Amino acid sequence: MPNVKGRSAVDMESFAVARFCQEFDIPFQIVRIVSDIVGSDNEHEFLFSCLSMRELFIDTLYNSIKKFDLILQGA
Repeated sequence: MPNVKGRSAVDMESFAVARFCQEFDIPFQIVRIVSDIVGSDNEHEFLFSCLSMRELFIDTLYNSIKKFDLILQGA
């Protein structure tokens, strides 16, 4: 998969949520983590990937909640 603007994955499933929120002027942020390696059936690689991404996921989720809270306070 080509690397586009620093990204190496495409999230097509969240488009419907993004479009809905845009239509009704609802702030949103999608947080997703790719946890599997293309072409690998190795359970250990999958588990290692999940464990190595957990801190980043928690930090991202926490910061997203803080931003959303600030948006709601300003509304």
